[in-house]
Amino acid sequence: MKKIIVTLLTFLSLSMIFEANKLVSDKETIIKKEEIIFQKQGEIDSLFAENSSLKNKVLSILDSGIKVTVTNYNPVRSQTDDTPNITADLTKIDVNSASKYKYVAASRNLLKMYGGILEYGDLIIIKNAGDKDGIYAVRDTMNERYVNYIDILETLGTENYSYKNVDLYKLEWLSFYSTET
Repeated sequence: MKKIIVTLLTFLSLSMIFEANKLVSDKETIIKKEEIIFQKQGEIDSLFAENSSLKNKVLSILDSGIKVTVTNYNPVRSQTDDTPNITADLTKIDVNSASKYKYVAASRNLLKMYGGILEYGDLIIIKNAGDKDGIYAVRDTMNERYVNYIDILETLGTENYSYKNVDLYKLEWLSFYSTET
């Protein structure tokens, strides 16, 4: 009987030691997980702050405009590609009446697909560009060497022009997308 009691007590003691070790191990695991969560939360908070800052910068740009250079281009192969009568968004135009459309090509850095704020079909306002001030539709893309440029589509024969420090605004409340002319 003593052997049985000693065996049971030994078993009970070993069981308690095992449980105590398991609790310590579990506590250490929980502490490590909490440390990781705390560290990740800090990273997440940092990303949210960075995102918020970027969002505020974008909103500021939308409120005050983006400074761009405004130039013009003609629907001819030497200034476009092999299809001068089709813009990058596949809008077909009459090359002999290009000026009437009020279409523009935007530099790639301004286009959403390259990280900018504009998409094909967006309406923009151009201010401080002399007689070229007005509302235009984004329909085309400029060569990648240009940054912060807007190129206004003009009929061949229109005199070339260039305006610097022009204010560009995106009309958030009114955009359309139509490939019909």
